[in-house]
Amino acid sequence: MEAKLVDSPRDIARCRHLAWQVLVQEQGWQILAGNKSGLKVIHPDTRPELIDDYDSVAEWMALFDGDEIIGCNRKCGKIAGQFELERYIAVPEFLKQDEHSFEHTRLCISPPHRTKKGMFQIAKFWYEHYRAQQLGRFFSTGHDPIPGRLYRQLGMVRDDREFKYNPHEANGCFIFHVNMRDLQYVNTMIEKMDALIRA
Repeated sequence: MEAKLVDSPRDIARCRHLAWQVLVQEQGWQILAGNKSGLKVIHPDTRPELIDDYDSVAEWMALFDGDEIIGCNRKCGKIAGQFELERYIAVPEFLKQDEHSFEHTRLCISPPHRTKKGMFQIAKFWYEHYRAQQLGRFFSTGHDPIPGRLYRQLGMVRDDREFKYNPHEANGCFIFHVNMRDLQYVNTMIEKMDALIRA
């Protein structure tokens, strides 16, 4: 397996299709009309892809097994000065104050290839890539314990303020984040991910 950046329209479409498979088809994401992210499914009758407004400011990472994309993750900046999450709730000040913070979404691995080693491979790649770019904090959101337990295994820290993307959700979500400026911590996590991949 190899994790790397992808920027070709074909590979990005493959990542979006994988996101649809995992998040919509498998996990049952409900896409509400008029949602604040512009979240929607395109090509529903052929090869569905999950897209939203933030694809315009996204950098995609993919996990490959040969030529097949078996995992993906997306790094997003801001649109009109806002993270996607800010369209729903006020983002904590420690994220807003760092001009190099960014949002992490669409962390997925296809069911036939779903092992923790795949997640560890993606996580090692993002730590190395973001360290080289000298970025600030990155954050994701999710329920706890699933996927929260996994996020913590990947080195992310939970902010304990609970929120809901919409009032109909049964369970709340949390922000999980990493301070990429703490290079000692980042280097430790790279070593940890490498050891888990090799185990």
